[in-house]
Amino acid sequence: MQANSTLQSGNTVRALVVDDDALVRDVIATLLRRRGMEVCEVSSVSAAWSALETQSFDVLVSDLEMPELDGYDLIARVRSSSADRVRNLPAVAVTGRCSSSDREQLLAFGFDAYLGKPFGSEALVDTVRGAIGAKSGSESRHANCSR
Repeated sequence: MQANSTLQSGNTVRALVVDDDALVRDVIATLLRRRGMEVCEVSSVSAAWSALETQSFDVLVSDLEMPELDGYDLIARVRSSSADRVRNLPAVAVTGRCSSSDREQLLAFGFDAYLGKPFGSEALVDTVRGAIGAKSGSESRHANCSR
């Protein structure tokens, strides 16, 4: 696969990665950066919200299980935002749960795609691109839940 890190407009993809586990957050960020994406890493929902209020992103990649506020709290806040650029942001859930009911719940809560742990670099990049494409109407929802 070609390392295409730009959207159709030619701009570099900007990703917001949210995970309380520093190692997982670093792995996701590193894999996306290796594909030429710009990545902002944060460790909590409150830090993610602060970043969303002050910066523009092309995609949100969020863990679900975090202390205090979790990924479900974050996506609820994102989808109810008064700012179009936040409300319509493509969002990928990163989860260790991948049953069909889990997948349905993630999509019902407002995530555009989901990625099951463990995942490979191609799956991550494909899922991120799929989420961006789903919001632009050019691709369908993408998921990878391999065990």
